Amino acid sequence: ARYARHNHENICENQGQAEAQTLLGSVYYSGGVLKQDYKKAAELYLKASDQNYSVAQAYLGEMYLRGQGVSQDVVRGCAWIYLSDNAKLNEVCTQVLSQEQVIQMTGMIFEIKNNFNRK
Repeated sequence: ARYARHNHENICENQGQAEAQTLLGSVYYSGGVLKQDYKKAAELYLKASDQNYSVAQAYLGEMYLRGQGVSQDVVRGCAWIYLSDNAKLNEVCTQVLSQEQVIQMTGMIFEIKNNFNRK
């Protein structure tokens, strides 16, 4: 059973299945079934986010805002949240970012979108 679970995790992680990667990331994030691992959750959310999957982008953005599994980075977090098109979270970012940070975020969004186009 352990091998089957490990094999299933490898398939989800490495085959570009954004929804499955996000789900597995959420399992790692919350713990219980698997040992809680914020770093692993962030890695999986990033893989799914790089496929332009908005749910994962919102989750990853929140992790950057809180510094869970990644170095805290409000600008990067808000860039992922902006890309997720989550109105509630975008409002939070609007309130916390300075004008200079908004400019940094805009450049970051451009870089992320260019990365989508290369995949």
